[in-house]
Amino acid sequence: MIVEFLKKPGFLQVVFDIQKEMIKCSSSTDKIDVKNLELGAGVLPMKMFYPDVKSTDVVPSAHLDGVLDASNLDLKSNSIDNLFLQNTFHHLPDPQAFFNEAFRVLKKGGRIVIVDPYHNKLSSFLFPRLFATETFEKRGSWFDASNHAMIGANQALTYIVFCRDLELFNRSNPNFSLISAEPLKSGLRYLLTGGLNFKQLVPNSVLKLMSVFEKSRFMPRFLSIHWIVVLKKSLD
Repeated sequence: MIVEFLKKPGFLQVVFDIQKEMIKCSSSTDKIDVKNLELGAGVLPMKMFYPDVKSTDVVPSAHLDGVLDASNLDLKSNSIDNLFLQNTFHHLPDPQAFFNEAFRVLKKGGRIVIVDPYHNKLSSFLFPRLFATETFEKRGSWFDASNHAMIGANQALTYIVFCRDLELFNRSNPNFSLISAEPLKSGLRYLLTGGLNFKQLVPNSVLKLMSVFEKSRFMPRFLSIHWIVVLKKSLD
């Protein structure tokens, strides 16, 4: 599967740029022997660009480092510096079970770095139409009734937990703080590459120009389709 994406260098560049932002948001980047773990890595794991990240999923795959269930992590307590979830959070059937496990396995000051669909009008319009097996329901609950990792996921889950129900999240997780939640600027370029599932719409030269535009202060937030949410485990 990874070999197929090598034919789409523009898309791989967008993936790299997103993962670079995730690394920037992580903790202990200047320390030796940092334990970085990716959950729900899928077909384009972070280890492809960042070998120090151990990439896992709920199903075995030859290109990953192992199998882990985010709701029941087979890891030692206080052993991980950073947990990365790239388009994975909305697949969790029980987010609170994940937060409980994340609190257990993270070291003090450790972080959860999440990239997931944003909740602006563009995302609300696009995502339900792009993926027939997933929804974008802002009125939904925390829990996925289908209890299936890949079918029926609600792509608005990060909005529900970290915006609509932020007070509930804070009450339920007093030892985690939300330190940032910002839209990523790579949305338009991501769409023009065709993303994971569709054909690229423009030449790579246009994508390079778009990458320059994204770095400017003129890039509008309404073109974002993903955001990055960062949680930190308390030092107490």
